[in-house]
Amino acid sequence: MKILKRTAIGLLSLILFISLFLFSVASTVKSTLLNPEFLPDQIDRLPVSTIVKDMTDTDFENLRPEVKSAINQTVTDMEPQLKQAAGAAIVQIYDYLLGKKPNPELAATLRNTVLSNSFIDNLIDETPVATIVSNVLLEELNKQEIPAEMQPLLNYIPSAFSQNEADLKAQLKQSAPLVIQYLIGQSKSYDVTINLQPEVDYLKTSAKQMLTNNPPAALAGVPSALQGAAVDQYIKDNIGVILNEIPATISVDETQVIGQETPVQIAQDLKKAEQQLSDIRSYVHLFQQYYIYLIILIVLLIAGIAAIYHSVRGSTRTLGIIFVIFGAVEMGGVLIGKLIMRTQVFPIADLPVDLSQFLQRFTFSLLSPLQIFSLVVLIIGVGLCVFSFLYRPLKPKTAAEPVKS
Repeated sequence: MKILKRTAIGLLSLILFISLFLFSVASTVKSTLLNPEFLPDQIDRLPVSTIVKDMTDTDFENLRPEVKSAINQTVTDMEPQLKQAAGAAIVQIYDYLLGKKPNPELAATLRNTVLSNSFIDNLIDETPVATIVSNVLLEELNKQEIPAEMQPLLNYIPSAFSQNEADLKAQLKQSAPLVIQYLIGQSKSYDVTINLQPEVDYLKTSAKQMLTNNPPAALAGVPSALQGAAVDQYIKDNIGVILNEIPATISVDETQVIGQETPVQIAQDLKKAEQQLSDIRSYVHLFQQYYIYLIILIVLLIAGIAAIYHSVRGSTRTLGIIFVIFGAVEMGGVLIGKLIMRTQVFPIADLPVDLSQFLQRFTFSLLSPLQIFSLVVLIIGVGLCVFSFLYRPLKPKTAAEPVKS
C-alpha cells in the first residue's frame, strides 16, 4: 500500500512540476505577447529619433547636412505622435486577435492610425518641406552647367520655397488623403496638382533684380528702353536650366510615380497579413482555452496530492519541496539566460547601439514575468516547507471522567 501511495505521489508530483513549467511559460506569454498594453509600452521605450540619426549618419552619407538635420528634427518632433499612432494600431489588431471584433480590417486600421488625416497633417506641419525640397533641388542643379553670372541665383532657391512654404504644405495636406486612399485600395484613382508658380515667379523676379543691379557683358550696352525685354530674353536663354527644374505645376495621377501595380501589391500584402492574423487568432483562442484547463489541472494535482496524504504536514511538505525545486531551477535558468544574452548575444555588431540595447531590454522584459513567477513559487515553496515543520495537529479532546460520589 505504501509503495502504491508513494508511486502515485511521485507521478502526481512529476506532472505538477511539468504543469508548473507550462503554466509559467503560458502566463508569461499571456502577460507579454498577448497583452494589448505590452507592445505599445515597448514602442514607447524605442529610441526612434536616436536610431534614425544613427542611420542617416552611417547609411546616407551622401545626403546634404541640411537634409539630414531636417529629417532628424522631424523624426524627433514626430516621435511621440508616431508612437501613439503605432500603439493605437496595435491595440486595434489585438482587439481582433482577442475576439473583440469580427474582422481585422487592416486597411481601415492603418487609415485610422498611422495614416490618418490628422497624423499626416501633423507630419507635414513638422516637416521642414522648404529645406528638404530646396536642398534636393540644389543637389541636382549643382550637377548642371550653369553660367557663372547666374550661379548667385542658386542662393535664392531656399528663400523661394521658404517664403511659400505655408501654401506648399497646405497643398500637400489636401493631396495626401487622395494618394493614401488610392494606396490602400479605398479609391481607384487620384489626380493631384501641386502649384509651384509662386516659387518660379520669385526666382524670375530675383533674377531680374540681380541682372539689373549687376548686368553681364551681354546686357551692358542695351538701351534703357529695351533693357526689360533684353533681361527677359537673357533669363529665358541662360537660366532655363534652373527654371526647368522647377515646373510651374506638378500633376500626378495613378498612372505616374506610384503606378497602378503598387495598390494591387499592397492589397495582396494586406490580405495575406489578414489571413495570417486569422490563423493566429485561432491559435490564441485555443491558447486561452488550454490556459484555463492548465489552471484547473494544477489545482486538481495539488488537491490529489493532499488527498493521498490525507495529512496537512505531509502534503504541505511535499508541495513545498516541489515548489522550491521548481522555483530554484527556473529562477536559475532565467538568470543564466540573461547572463548569456548580456555577455554573448548583446550588443549586436551589425545594429546601431541604441537599437541593440533596446532589443536587449525588450528580451529581458519578455523574461521578467517568468522570473517573477519563479520567485513567487519559490517563496510559496519555502513557506509551505516551514509551515510543514511548524505545524502541530490538534489533539482530540477526551471526554470528561464522571465525578465519583
